[in-house]
Order: sequence, then C-alpha cells, then structure tokens
Amino acid sequence: MNTGKPLIGILTNLLAVETGIFSGAERIYVNRDYVDSVLRAGATPLLLPIIADQEAIFQQMSACDALIFSGGQDVHPHHYNEEPSHFLEAVCYERDLYEMAALRFAIQQKMAIFGICRGLQLMNVAFGGTLYQDIAKQIPEGSLAHSQKARKDEITHAVDLADESWLQRIFKKKTLMTNSFHHQAIKDLAPEFRAIAWAKDGIIEAIEKNDDSCVVAVQWHPEMMTEKHSDMHLLFCAFVDEVKQRNKKATKKVEVYAHE
Repeated sequence: MNTGKPLIGILTNLLAVETGIFSGAERIYVNRDYVDSVLRAGATPLLLPIIADQEAIFQQMSACDALIFSGGQDVHPHHYNEEPSHFLEAVCYERDLYEMAALRFAIQQKMAIFGICRGLQLMNVAFGGTLYQDIAKQIPEGSLAHSQKARKDEITHAVDLADESWLQRIFKKKTLMTNSFHHQAIKDLAPEFRAIAWAKDGIIEAIEKNDDSCVVAVQWHPEMMTEKHSDMHLLFCAFVDEVKQRNKKATKKVEVYAHE
C-alpha cells in the first residue's frame, strides 16, 4: 500500500548492557526523538540495524527513500589517519564501517541524506575530511561551550547561516539558535562539501554537498527540539518535503520511460 509518505531510514547505535541477567548483551537502538520528529514531519521512520553484510546493507538502502545519520560515539580517528588522543571518548569501529558503507550506497543511489551531530562528522570523514578530537583541548582559547549542561531541548548558542544555502532558504534569516551536545567538530572540511553554518567561535555547524543532491548535515540535535521549537520542526519538514519532491520527479521519469 502506497501511503504517499516517504520512508526515512534512521541509522541506529549499539548499546552494551552492563548489569543484570543480560549483562554483556548488545542492543540496537536510537533515541525516540528521531522517530517522533520524522513522524511529525509527515514521513514514516524505519530503524536500520548495524550489520556487516554488504548485500544486506544495499537492500536496507534500497528499501528507503532517504536516510538520517544519527548521533552517538566519536568517529575513530584512524579513519582520518590520526592516532587516538587522551581526549577521545567512546568509539564503535563496527558502526563506523557500517555507516560508511551505507553512505557509499546511498550516494550511488542519489538518496537524500540528513546527518545529525556524529552524522555530520562521519560524513565529513567518509569524504576525506578530518576532526578535532576534542574542541576544548585543541582550541583552548575562544571556543564556546559546545557540550551544554542545559536540558536537551534548550537553545544555548547561535549559528550564522551562509547566504543562498539550504538552511537559509528554509529559515529566511541569517542566524539560528540551537542546542549543542558535542566535543568533536570538523577540522578540515571534506572537498566535496561546503560549510553553510558556523558558531561564533568559527566551529562549522552545518555542511551540504557541492552538487544538486540533498546531502546535508548539522552539528546540533534538532530532533531533540522539534516538539517545542518551530524552527527545528521546520527543518525536518523541509527535509521530508525535499524527499517527496525527489520521489515525484523519479515517478515521472519512470512514467515517461514506460510510454516510450
């Protein structure tokens, strides 16, 4: 049954159970905010578990209209030719490899992609960029508090939006207020992306791919704010609308080919 709602795949995380009778077991999960935000925007969420089988990953991607790369652990620095510093936090190499494979397949299929927090960092690294392993230690002077102590749905700092960017077209303004929950950030931007938002200390807060694809990412956590902040709900709606428009164009192409 075709409901007309795009199917948005949300890439998940791994959690090791540390106590109780299931101690040592691994659980696949994602925070419910992602699911609720996709539903509010008029799409259907589908959670995608971390797997290693390449054919199965391709089938996962093929089942979806678009992807959301969610937040989570640090990206392992080996992926950008650095050794782990003392300030590196938890990593999941298995997740890194899965998401890079998923990203590669999704790009090949010209899918719309939305990265959030770690998702932005993973996308940058996958395309040849690098990261600050810890902002506070590597930029000790002048950096903002990028890992806030306030509640998840509270806004704590401003980001400046690039002219004629995807974000400025959505919000129709030059500055946006966001939350912030990260200690890593983009250091060297991948060549195939351009920065489209910055914090006041110069940290890159959003990127988009340098072509006509809808491959975008933000450093903050909009999914945590969609219930109370209309701007963040609008961001998810804009992504879903973009997916709908791309689906319509794809359907028209199929119809044209069918009549030739």
